Amino acid sequence: MAKKQLESYAKSRALSSIRFEAIEHYTEDHGITLADEPTDAYGRLPKAAASEDAREFKNLFEKGFAKWTRVPPIWRYMMAGAIGKTGMTTQLLCSNALIRERASHTMIDVISRHWKETRHYPNRRWWFVTIIGDSGNMLEYQPEMNLAAFQADALQIIKATGLHAIGATEFQAINNFPQNGHGRTIMANSHFICWTDNPLFDAACVEKRLCATSPLAHWLGAKTVKIDPIKASHRHLTWKAYYMLKAPVDGKYLTRNEETPSGWSFNRTTLRVDLVVRLMELLCQLEFPQMVLAVGDGKQLRDDWLDDLQSWHQLCLDKTLWPHDHDMADAWAWLQSRRNRSKPRHPFHLSMPSTTPSRWLRAAEGAMEQMPATRRHSKILR
Repeated sequence: MAKKQLESYAKSRALSSIRFEAIEHYTEDHGITLADEPTDAYGRLPKAAASEDAREFKNLFEKGFAKWTRVPPIWRYMMAGAIGKTGMTTQLLCSNALIRERASHTMIDVISRHWKETRHYPNRRWWFVTIIGDSGNMLEYQPEMNLAAFQADALQIIKATGLHAIGATEFQAINNFPQNGHGRTIMANSHFICWTDNPLFDAACVEKRLCATSPLAHWLGAKTVKIDPIKASHRHLTWKAYYMLKAPVDGKYLTRNEETPSGWSFNRTTLRVDLVVRLMELLCQLEFPQMVLAVGDGKQLRDDWLDDLQSWHQLCLDKTLWPHDHDMADAWAWLQSRRNRSKPRHPFHLSMPSTTPSRWLRAAEGAMEQMPATRRHSKILR
């Protein structure tokens, strides 16, 4: 990223002094100095980044939701609880900033402990595996997918690698596609931290084989399975742990790129607050335990992560808060129905039977055909 772009992006993120408090807390927890742990482009460490991203996503939602009119006070109070503004929710909702912050910190701690316990294993190697596919994409106005099926495909792929793994499914947004009356795209990806002591494991060969046999496909011809090595160090592994459960504060922007086979690529961008509200609607209906996946020895790490998160959650519960977390889908459907829009936002359906092609893929094909471009740019790769 160019220097001017980086400065502009950092300014838009409105970085706060809370970052430095989190850095001090992080170094005390791990018994290390700041010199041992490089920061990101904004001077943050993993736990500080997780905390700041969770708070920023909550703040963006509040800005967007403040524009909604005709919302009864009781519903605003309910949403304030769901995002963690007024405290804890009775479920481990992905929308709650307090829970997301703790879930991220706990994942960082679990990975950190496992690295410390196994760092002297002579053949231990680590990888970061990303799994993407069209079946994880939804339209903003009519969002439907089979989340369980997408996660089952991801687990099937990870098991086929023969690696031990712990990972998570995340949701992001594409700011400018497909449009044409369908709104934007909300997409699911799965990321895993993987490891093995097998010296014969060949990541390049496994990646090539899995991309060829994967049940998933990508509309731009991108690899559905990507296996990248992780340097066996505390700093690299904890940054990957942060990445798996980070708040979706950044989005994607589809742009032309003559250097890729499809002629397109994604750039990182900030999200508009109305799209943040839509993402928060989705996250209000998901819980962290269903988003974290594991294979092999990673199952023990997942159990440790969940035990810690649930123990902390029980200590934080305030029984005076809104108790009906399970009604969040109905609440959002009711709120959306009161919005005076030419294009209504339909409720999220996350257990729809898989269809080929999906509603999203049909909309994407139509959008690409209407783009004034060369033939190479106007086709979706199959």
